[in-house]
Amino acid sequence: MGDTVRVRILRKKCIAASLCVEAAPHVFDLDDERIAVLLSPPTRLAGESDGSDLGLFEDEDAIWQAAEDCPVDAILIEDPDTGEQLYP
Repeated sequence: MGDTVRVRILRKKCIAASLCVEAAPHVFDLDDERIAVLLSPPTRLAGESDGSDLGLFEDEDAIWQAAEDCPVDAILIEDPDTGEQLYP
């Protein structure tokens, strides 16, 4: 695994449990609608047509913990080079 991961939030799946914010408050926040969003990473990628939010972040345990804690699997971790889904 490289030094960065692509993090994708499937905003339509988010139920505002806010466990991602607890696990990685420097990466995740809730917007005015109480839906998870990514805070400004070093590289923020354009949102997808499905409403997902995505960006590149340093690979760190807190991001993986946030994805694992999400009760609806709304956080995906992907390989930034291949697009392969690494979690879930």
